[in-house]
Amino acid sequence: AIEKEVILGKALVQDTFILPYYQNNIKLDFVGISFRSAGKINYKYRLVGLEDAYSFSFQNAVQYPSLPPGNYHFEVWAQAKDGTWSLDPAKITFIILSPWWATWWFRSLLILVFIMGVIAIAYFRLKALREKNEIDKKLSELKIQALGLQMNPHFIFNSLNSVHHFIATNNKDAAREYLAKFGKLVRGILDQSLENSIKVSKEIELIQLYLSIEKLRMGEKLNYEIIDVSELSEESFKIPAMVVQPYVENAIWHGIGNRAEGGKIDVTFEDKEDFIHITIQDNGVGRLAAKNLVKDKTHKSISTSSIQERLSLLNREKGVYESVIIEDLYDEKGIAAGTKVTLILPVL
Repeated sequence: AIEKEVILGKALVQDTFILPYYQNNIKLDFVGISFRSAGKINYKYRLVGLEDAYSFSFQNAVQYPSLPPGNYHFEVWAQAKDGTWSLDPAKITFIILSPWWATWWFRSLLILVFIMGVIAIAYFRLKALREKNEIDKKLSELKIQALGLQMNPHFIFNSLNSVHHFIATNNKDAAREYLAKFGKLVRGILDQSLENSIKVSKEIELIQLYLSIEKLRMGEKLNYEIIDVSELSEESFKIPAMVVQPYVENAIWHGIGNRAEGGKIDVTFEDKEDFIHITIQDNGVGRLAAKNLVKDKTHKSISTSSIQERLSLLNREKGVYESVIIEDLYDEKGIAAGTKVTLILPVL
C-alpha cells in the first residue's frame, strides 16, 4: 500500500487539484508500507504530461520546480524487498492554470484589438488623405480666383486707357515705359499662376513694379514705400503666390483714390519665426467712408475673401488660425486716417 500527501491545491473532483500558474513548484511525498522490507523500499514513478519514462528512487519524495501550465497525472509504484511491485500505482492528478495573459480569451481579445487598431488607423489615414485632397483641390480653385483678382478687367482697362492717354498727348516715352512695365507685370503674374509659391524677393519686385505702374497713372497723388525688414528676401524662402497685390490695389482704389490730395501706401515685409507678416498701410479715407465715396461707379470692389480662405487653409496646417488682420486707423481727433492690413503668410 502507498500513502500520498498533497501539499498544495484544492480538490476539484476526486484526486484532481487546480493550481494557479504561480504555484508551479510541486513537491510530492509518498510512502510504501512493507514490514518485510524494513523500510528499504524502491519506488518507480513518472509525471505524465512532463515525462514518459519512469524514474527509480529509494527516496519517498520528488519535486518538480517551475512546471509549465498544463494537465498532469502522477503515478508511483512501490517494490518490496523480495522484488515484487505493488499491484496498482498510487495516483494523483492536478492542473496548473495558464496566467490570464496566456489564456485563449485574452489572446483573442488582443487579436481583436489589433484588428480594430489596424482598421482605425486605415480609416483615419484614408480620412486624412481625403481631407488633404479636398484642401489641395480647394487651394487650386482659390489660386485661380486669386489670378482673376490680379488680372481683373478694371486694372487692364485703366492701364490701356493710360497708354492711350500718353499716346494722345504725344508722350511716347511715358507710353513706352508704361507698356514695358505693364508687360513685365503681366508676365510675372502669369508666371506666378503656374506655381504655388513665390520667392519673397520676387514678390517684392512685382509689388514694386505694380506700384510704379499705378504711380505713372496717378502721378503725384500716389506715393509709396516698400520696407523690407525681413532677412528672407535675401535667401530662397518662398511664400504663397498671388496674395499681396489685390490688397495693395484695394488700398489704392478705396483708400488713396478717394482722397482729393492723394496719399501714401507703405508695404512692409517682416519675418516672424515660420511666418512672414506683410503689412499694407494707407492714409486714405478709411473703409467706412470709401463705401460712400467711390468715384468710379463702374469699378467693382475687389473681394479678397478667396485669398483669406486660401491663407486660412495653409496656416491651419501649422496651427495658426489667423491669416488676415484688418485695422481701421484714426487720428487723435477720432477721424478716419486710413487702413492697415496685415497678411500672415507661412514660409514655404
